[in-house]
Amino acid sequence: LANSSRTGLLSPNDEQLVKQALQAYRRPYARIDYGLYLARLGATAMIDVSDGLATDATHVADESNVTIVLEEAHVLASTSTRLCALAQRDALEVILTGGDDYALLATAPRDCALPGDRFLRIGRCVPRGPHPLLLETAYEVRPIAAAGFDHFG
Repeated sequence: LANSSRTGLLSPNDEQLVKQALQAYRRPYARIDYGLYLARLGATAMIDVSDGLATDATHVADESNVTIVLEEAHVLASTSTRLCALAQRDALEVILTGGDDYALLATAPRDCALPGDRFLRIGRCVPRGPHPLLLETAYEVRPIAAAGFDHFG
């Protein structure tokens, strides 16, 4: 991406997106204020997504004794998909297994009113089944593995 940017192959919007992503990576923002806000709204569990969404969601599911169903369309509804396209990487794989996102993943009651400009609902919790984490696509619901960074692996 850096080489493409220097040779003018990226649009100005894409160049700005890449700059923002690099800045976020180099100087991560601890979302403590978001965490406190979510706690006041009634969040029941929360974790920072720094080791990959699949790994961190599995931690929440295991500790909460639920199954988390991630909705593919909502997971992909972010600027990350454009960055992945620029890097010629599969966006879903990067989002599920990549790290250093420093976003928050929280669970909350269904009727919790989340402001849509700051938070994105990406799934739901259901009673615990045989798999802690499922991915719901337009065609199927399938288990996904907790693939991401493992500090103890």
